[in-house]
Amino acid sequence: MALTCTLTKKSVTKMDSGIYIITATLACANGATEVINQNVSVSWNNLTNVTVAQAELQTKCQAIIDRYKAEQTIYTATALNNAISAIQTALVG
Repeated sequence: MALTCTLTKKSVTKMDSGIYIITATLACANGATEVINQNVSVSWNNLTNVTVAQAELQTKCQAIIDRYKAEQTIYTATALNNAISAIQTALVG
């Protein structure tokens, strides 16, 4: 399953400690259907290289995408479909 993903800047918030909270929105679509729309945040101290925050943000986004794909693998599995069908057949109304 190939998802089309975009990451857009949402906000930067300066905390009293001098740390910045950088928030972006990860949106992914499977065809025309949006399947992920989630805010992702990292903290950053402007005394450190921004690539540290960049790497952390990328890792978090990739984990969200990987989790979605893993969930879909189970959701679309034949075994799950068969189990649901068997349960439905066995129900007495």
